[in-house]
Amino acid sequence: SISKMSPEEIYDNYNPGPTNPDGSVNFECHCVSHIVASPCGYDFRKAMTCQKSASEKELEEGACGEEFMKFLECVMSTGCFRRSSEEELNSKKDSD
Repeated sequence: SISKMSPEEIYDNYNPGPTNPDGSVNFECHCVSHIVASPCGYDFRKAMTCQKSASEKELEEGACGEEFMKFLECVMSTGCFRRSSEEELNSKKDSD
């Protein structure tokens, strides 16, 4: 019965980190989930999936460059990683 089980038996502690066991990107990892949920999440997923599927030689030859540039263009145009105005004000106060 569940009342006799330890917490380790009840809760799934499986967390492969940023890379799944099959080598693919774990987009559910907390380390990238905020980027995936951002306005540029689609472009981020395309760029990371491309990078993971390309060989070292292909990457050295410029593979996935277009995908990463599209992601960076999105970041620059949307400002999705810009500090909020409240954080900027606090940062300015701290530096004064």
